[in-house]
Amino acid sequence: MARNSPPSLMFFLGSAGLGAALMYFYDPDAGRLRRALLNERYANTVRRIEEARRITLRDVSTRAHGLADETRRLVKEDPARGLVGGLGALFAFAAMLRGGIRGLLFGAIGSSLLARAVKTRPLGSERVGADGTGEARPEAIGQSPMH
Repeated sequence: MARNSPPSLMFFLGSAGLGAALMYFYDPDAGRLRRALLNERYANTVRRIEEARRITLRDVSTRAHGLADETRRLVKEDPARGLVGGLGALFAFAAMLRGGIRGLLFGAIGSSLLARAVKTRPLGSERVGADGTGEARPEAIGQSPMH
């Protein structure tokens, strides 16, 4: 863009819009009422956002406490499962804080670790057969299961 180019159409339209907004809100007859209504809407929106933030924080805190209690229970029952669950919870919490692509990756890792920790079978007992069901069947793959 040249240094001394004439104002663009977008600049003109933006300036005209700003001027119209100023005229609308500083109108001698109804401007005061319009500004008061805008201020009231703004305050109401801020209150609703704050309420949603408070509710969300309370919900996340409750879920985190429940997750911590569940992890403690799992650690007592099966230490390896508790460790995997705790690591999954840590990744899930990091996903909530991080956001973006890294948060998506952390969330996927954390949720898969948590899902694995809450399965009823002990860790290390998984076998995937040829049919993908989780149990190796000798008749399906032509050999005896691994021991």
